[in-house]
Amino acid sequence: MHPRPVAGEPSPETTTLRLARTTSICQAPQYIVEALFEAKGFTDVQFVGEATAADRTLVSGDAQMGMLFLGPFLLRLDEAPHC
Repeated sequence: MHPRPVAGEPSPETTTLRLARTTSICQAPQYIVEALFEAKGFTDVQFVGEATAADRTLVSGDAQMGMLFLGPFLLRLDEAPHC
């Protein structure tokens, strides 16, 4: 066997990532992952929305990802108009 270089994964197609802002101490890991996301090719990591309304930020589509307790999120979905 002879060692040879291995190609890494390509950068993601989308380089911007919007995370829902929150004030809960339980969500602290979300704030330290920015460097990890950047290492994976996300060059623009943003925390968006009001810290007290992460569920609304996710339901509206302003954030692409976030961490929160599921109960309030389900209430917001129930309030949304149905097609």
